[in-house]
Amino acid sequence: MTLEPTGRVTPSTLDPQDRFLTLVRDIGELQWVRDSLPVQTKHYQTLKQHQEREMHLKTLLEKQMYSTRVSEETGRFVWSTDTETNAHHGLFLYRFD
Repeated sequence: MTLEPTGRVTPSTLDPQDRFLTLVRDIGELQWVRDSLPVQTKHYQTLKQHQEREMHLKTLLEKQMYSTRVSEETGRFVWSTDTETNAHHGLFLYRFD
């Protein structure tokens, strides 16, 4: 038997019984990886959805903060239409607390 640098036994130099056991171990390792893929995929998708919700919430909060800051600093500019004359009037609305 010879060992590879990774610590694994080289199958080509083994007798058939040792080679069979090495292959069974490799298959067992690969089976574990295959069986764990759906769980890992679901976990990844859950994390991805959580991140998307967090980013959406962050965007909404940033927009709300911006609109609050603008309305507090400069007031809101509101256009109104006089229905009798169809004249447009621009008004600044200020908050007085």
